[in-house]
Amino acid sequence: MDRSDNARSFPTAEPLNLDAARATRETAATIVLPAPAAAPEPPQAHPSLGRPSVTWVYRDAAGGVIHFARLTRCTPLAHL
Repeated sequence: MDRSDNARSFPTAEPLNLDAARATRETAATIVLPAPAAAPEPPQAHPSLGRPSVTWVYRDAAGGVIHFARLTRCTPLAHL
């Protein structure tokens, strides 16, 4: 069998505009580390996944909050 028999044709992707991607990323959010003492608590639940099963709080040497990491256990999809 010739290799060309199995060849697939894929559409050509548009070149990535890195300047536009950087501009979007830079204006989308501002990360402040460590979190200010007056910062509000993070949301207690994800809008579609619900409440997390486990939450870890990462702190700096002075005890300030750096980051929250949350694990939400989801039910397996029926078709998998």
